[in-house]
Amino acid sequence: MTRYFGGILLGGGGLVRAYSHGCKIAVDAARAMDMCNCYELMIKADYNLYGKINYILPDYEVKILSTEFTDDVTIKLLVKSEFLKELSNEIIDITNGKVLINKSGEKFADFA
Repeated sequence: MTRYFGGILLGGGGLVRAYSHGCKIAVDAARAMDMCNCYELMIKADYNLYGKINYILPDYEVKILSTEFTDDVTIKLLVKSEFLKELSNEIIDITNGKVLINKSGEKFADFA
């Protein structure tokens, strides 16, 4: 919190109330975060495979960042490190290997 006015017009009690109110606003705006090690995946598939892929994603606690519908469907998502291999294998299985999966480096992100 920054105080721009340097005068004494508020008095001791006024300063305490002003700073207390500022702290209350900050605490009310705060939220709990669940930070986890994860990877960003980009999955590129045909439209007819999108429904199958989208159906299994909630089982792996992923966080979908974006979905682009062009010639193909491109899904960008964050997946927790412990689910990466299992999710990748299931996507390959349900699509008979007809998808492109690109994995970026490991990240630390909020999954709350």
